[in-house]
Amino acid sequence: MAGNLPIDFSHPSVKSLVAWLTSWIEALIRLQVLTPLSTLVQIATILATEFIISPSLSKIIKEYHHTSITPSTSFLGIFLVILWGLQIGYCFLLVIAWFVNPQESAERPFSLMNPTGVKIQRQAMSKALVHGTGMSFVIANWVMAAYAVAFSTQNFIPAIILIGLVVLILIFVNLRLVIYYPAAWTRPFDYILLHAPARLFLLVTATLFLPLTAFIADGHDWTLPRHDLDYPWEGFAAVAVSGVLATIIAGWRRDLVWSAGTVWLLWCIGGLKPKSTPVMIAVIVFSILIPLTFMASLILHMIYGRNEGRVRLEGEETPRVPPPASRGTPNTQVGNHEVQSDVWG
Repeated sequence: MAGNLPIDFSHPSVKSLVAWLTSWIEALIRLQVLTPLSTLVQIATILATEFIISPSLSKIIKEYHHTSITPSTSFLGIFLVILWGLQIGYCFLLVIAWFVNPQESAERPFSLMNPTGVKIQRQAMSKALVHGTGMSFVIANWVMAAYAVAFSTQNFIPAIILIGLVVLILIFVNLRLVIYYPAAWTRPFDYILLHAPARLFLLVTATLFLPLTAFIADGHDWTLPRHDLDYPWEGFAAVAVSGVLATIIAGWRRDLVWSAGTVWLLWCIGGLKPKSTPVMIAVIVFSILIPLTFMASLILHMIYGRNEGRVRLEGEETPRVPPPASRGTPNTQVGNHEVQSDVWG
């Protein structure tokens, strides 16, 4: 059949095109099918273990295995609803990002107006979706669903192994996003629907689910109605590590999602009474320190980085500054490149 076509399939350009089309179709099928499926499986599993299976997840962590950092399930539920909404938005991003050929010219990136009227630079987005998150996000969703089942059946040793694996996968995903596909003011949808769910997913698993499961698996828990508030310094250490990390990220990266998410998780821990004094002190201190550090870093960046952080808008004339008289070099045209100082997180 192929021999009857007026195409030389042995030509290097044709081979390259066929190989690209094959990889593009495979990536399309994997991401557009497996990502929504794994997201729905994760959400459905957690909801089933909370509302259908007895004892529920909230009853296990609040009554049967109470720890020094047990969170308020109401506050935590709000966090998870926001996370799931962003993950569903990430699935929507996968769909609209593939309406364009990713081989569009980088000099003339294709853009399409979404329903909110925001231009999406699909060239960079498609690369971030395939090479930034890709199948790693799918695997993290499946492992997270397995963790919920293990936790609900109170098999805490397998549960801590599974949640540790989720954390490692998400660290890898977030490092790739930050290093190779950083979000910028020019691509707000990338930050909201791609970077934000990856950040929040890592945040809740690494700073809450992992230490909580470790405490239970190690026997640092008790059953209500006993309120002896054991293991206060272990709880303080878990909260302090999370708070110090968030403070560093708030000051260095000015990451709004990580900073706000950490403060909310601190409120989750402090929202369930009673709590030991060291844990409550850590919650209060870092709930104040993280926003102050973020605001101070943002103000300093606005003061000292305003000139170097300016982004030329599309269609705006590039100012031509005449060179000094001592220099005989001609003026050079400045391109519309992304400014690294405007990177979010």
